[in-house]
Amino acid sequence: MQTIKQGIWSACRFIGGVFFAVALAACGSGGGGSSSGNEGPSQVSYTGATTQAAVTSANADDLSGGAVLGGGIGAATSLTGVATNETSSPAKMRSVVVSAALKKSLARMNFTADGNSVIAGAMVSDSDTIPGACGGSASYSITVDDVTGDFNGTLNFNGYCDGGDTLTGSVNFSGNINLDTLDFTAISLSTSSLAVVSGADSFTTAGSIAFTGITSNSENVLMTLDIRDGTGTTYRVQDFKYAMTYNSPSVGTDRMRVVSGKFYHPAYGYVDVAST
Repeated sequence: MQTIKQGIWSACRFIGGVFFAVALAACGSGGGGSSSGNEGPSQVSYTGATTQAAVTSANADDLSGGAVLGGGIGAATSLTGVATNETSSPAKMRSVVVSAALKKSLARMNFTADGNSVIAGAMVSDSDTIPGACGGSASYSITVDDVTGDFNGTLNFNGYCDGGDTLTGSVNFSGNINLDTLDFTAISLSTSSLAVVSGADSFTTAGSIAFTGITSNSENVLMTLDIRDGTGTTYRVQDFKYAMTYNSPSVGTDRMRVVSGKFYHPAYGYVDVAST
């Protein structure tokens, strides 16, 4: 079993105010192969190497950096450079950008009508359009069970911009909401194609994201995403499990810990990712 030393500490860094540290292990050699999936001009599907990667000094930064950022790191976002200078402008983690933006958009859906909960019948449906805070819009339709709090629906983003992140594409969602407080207790999302522009970064993603154990200051996130970057190269994060703590007293800021997961690089194959 071969354990990366060079890549480990270059992946220990602050990213958008979130401390992130990973250790990667890999053995064997990269190989060919592809994952199956629906193909289409607007869809994203990983078709790169699917065997376990052979980690070398030449690819350690690509693998560790890719695992952190969810794709190619590029010269402008060299992980080693950012790790030694926490005051520089770090690249955002693509998987976190997507999950946070989608959850935030769900929170803007109207679960009330004229001050009264729309949850007023056995199954209640609603639809509306949400204007983006910095442009565009998102339309949604939702059905809620007023007994269990279970809900499901669709979101269609049209250049929807909020907090500097712009979304275009369709997302299916389901979950559960506390009928008394209207707080989410669980959320599941899936998409076959969602285009994202976040600052200078642009990418398209497909896959699933699930939020569980949601409280006012913490939540667990599980995701499997295929991510195609601006160069047309597609990567995969599979079964990534994040434990998020907001306003953590120990560090005075938000904190994320990657519990486990796999990162697939199309040229090298996959590596296992876990917190140190």
